[in-house]
Amino acid sequence: MRIVLLIMLVLLTSSCRLTQHYTKYIDENQYGRLHLKKMKFEKTFTKEMSNKIEADAIYFNFYEDKTINFKGYNYIRFFNSGQFALFGSRTESIDINNVEKAHFVGYYNIKNDLLLFEIPNTSFSKAGKRVIRKFVIEGNSLKEKRKRNEGETIFTKITVKDIRPVLPDW
Repeated sequence: MRIVLLIMLVLLTSSCRLTQHYTKYIDENQYGRLHLKKMKFEKTFTKEMSNKIEADAIYFNFYEDKTINFKGYNYIRFFNSGQFALFGSRTESIDINNVEKAHFVGYYNIKNDLLLFEIPNTSFSKAGKRVIRKFVIEGNSLKEKRKRNEGETIFTKITVKDIRPVLPDW
């Protein structure tokens, strides 16, 4: 009995430390939206970078895996301030005007024709680190740079009728 209690105490303590480590670096709102507490790209963004991508433009990606009956609809919204909101849904209907319900938010940087997103690493053991997603800007498309053996992710600029001006809150 003592051994079982001891094991349970160790597991609880370890879990608590991992959660504290995670929350030390990442904020999560009531809808599950994640962002880094310290965003390095916020300091390195320049107004010239916003000229390379259209503010309030929406980029869309659809992903489907028929083997597990999964459909994913992903949207990216850009702001002149160097901020972005990445939305994900299993249905087509999503409110891109409600940044509170985005999946990830943060800052972007652009170097030449390479778009860089700074997002939190959601792994508990690496929560203090950031992930940099890289996309090549090709006209109205964003093509993710990945390793050769990984699938290609392409976001295409779309027109959204009911897009409203929104002020990011991060």
